[in-house]
Amino acid sequence: MKSKQIFILAAIFALLTIGVFVRQTQKPAELVTNDMIPLDFSMDPAEVAGIEIYKSADESSRIELALEEDAWVSRTQWGARADKAKIDSFLEEIAGAKGELRGDDKKIFSDFGIRSKESLQIKLTNSAGKVILAFHIGKKVMQSLFVRQDGEARVFMTEANLLGLMGIYGNPADSDLIQDFWLDTQIFHFDPEKVTAFNVWRADLSEPAVTADIKRIDKGDRKQWKFIREGLPFKIDAAKVKNYLGTLKDLRARKVLDPDAEGYAFDIPLWKAEVALEEGDGVTILLGPKNEETQSYPVSVSTDPVVYELSQYYLESLLID
Repeated sequence: MKSKQIFILAAIFALLTIGVFVRQTQKPAELVTNDMIPLDFSMDPAEVAGIEIYKSADESSRIELALEEDAWVSRTQWGARADKAKIDSFLEEIAGAKGELRGDDKKIFSDFGIRSKESLQIKLTNSAGKVILAFHIGKKVMQSLFVRQDGEARVFMTEANLLGLMGIYGNPADSDLIQDFWLDTQIFHFDPEKVTAFNVWRADLSEPAVTADIKRIDKGDRKQWKFIREGLPFKIDAAKVKNYLGTLKDLRARKVLDPDAEGYAFDIPLWKAEVALEEGDGVTILLGPKNEETQSYPVSVSTDPVVYELSQYYLESLLID
């Protein structure tokens, strides 16, 4: 073979090799990774006054949280108090989410589990109801997940802990939304330092009786507790009063219950307390009879729209002899 022919064949072989290499390394346009197009969920968490979390395939599990009079509540849980710390962490995680483009074509949404019918959808609104940000969460892959803004074709991969901060640890399509996850289960929200008097009545004794009826007397910077009934030969241990009120404040409910349900029997309470405060209305607390099935007690707090379920384990914390 002549040298000229060998040169031509070598050139053709080189061109074929380059073509094969380019074909193998080139990604389809819809799957191209572009580090120059980062995920941008930037928004001001302080502007958010409404959060909706839902699946189109299961509207009954929708979660709606709203900021009302500077306090977060769950509109899908009878207006129960919501956990501000959890909400703040979730909004901060959204605002700081970083990620990279992984697709740009609606035809491949199913590959990412991010079609509207299968994704987990988040909508953030301001106090006027205007949408600040709406996005979808798709499949979870190891510590990452796929997201896209509503109405857009671009899909991003992010390592933001959006699912974990909603109490979800699997793929959204296979996971239930947890209403109770967002609730503030603290039963009593009054400040023990602001209590000026309280009365406790018990019906579980051999004879129903008032077991505490005391008031605070302020003398300058000194605060003393005295029995409201005159003539009693006992002195009140201020440390015990402080510990009792602190214990009440630390009590946590197992969950919240429908206030319109029947069977709580608050008209014949097992325990009742009336708490007076330095400012505003006082608080009336009722403990209904024990639910033998759940081994718990229903608790009504006059300042809250829901009924709390208190585990039997914590009953002793309420009782004063």
